[in-house]
Amino acid sequence: MKRHAFIPASPAPLEERITPSPSGLASAVATPRALLQSHSLGLYGIALGSDTTVGAHHMLQASDATISPLGTVSLSGFLVIPNKGAAKRAVHGTVMISNAQGTVKVSLSGTVTVYNGAFTFASGTLSYKIDSGTKADHGATGTGPVSYGPGPVFQPGRFLLDFGNYPLPP
Repeated sequence: MKRHAFIPASPAPLEERITPSPSGLASAVATPRALLQSHSLGLYGIALGSDTTVGAHHMLQASDATISPLGTVSLSGFLVIPNKGAAKRAVHGTVMISNAQGTVKVSLSGTVTVYNGAFTFASGTLSYKIDSGTKADHGATGTGPVSYGPGPVFQPGRFLLDFGNYPLPP
């Protein structure tokens, strides 16, 4: 009796064949965004809220802010503006931007000008850097411009953070 060599029935190379799973043929499964190593997130929008000053720390709190691509969010954190010095002062701080889909931790740094008048306020151009994210925003990274000021109506205890320098370019 003469033996014959085994010839595979599939014309596809072994590397391209699909391995059967217990429920049938395995299908391609999309990797959820939360499991990706990192993804760039360019923040764009405005947060307007309350600013409670304790010494050099400006405690920032805003709800119902709209920051793209996150959507409607709340924002909380602080900005350190030295009490003494020239009108232009170096500042730094951290804010947490949150909604049901996750939280993004953002560092702020830059320079503001302090104005003294009927009430003291500061405004200036800062930079943001995304430090971390949770849930859908896990692995988020990104940097960009952010403006800081008292908001459209000058009033003590208010702040505005303008991520990406709103309005949209044409």
